Amino acid sequence: MTAGCGQIPSARGRGYATEAPRALLDHARKHGATAVQGDTDPGNTASQRVVEAVGTRLLREDDRLRYYAAGSS
Repeated sequence: MTAGCGQIPSARGRGYATEAPRALLDHARKHGATAVQGDTDPGNTASQRVVEAVGTRLLREDDRLRYYAAGSS
């Protein structure tokens, strides 16, 4: 599954971007998911903060993307 998000300016800074993927990950784990992977654009520091806040760690990066994972992949 691939998921992405964006926010209108008035919704920024309220925690929604972290709350939504955290709930999605909790739901996936309850239904048997043991690992997740994700990526962000290198310059998108807001998304990087979100994926790290929901429990992923940076695995590697290249000139196109930063790659993250959590669990056993």
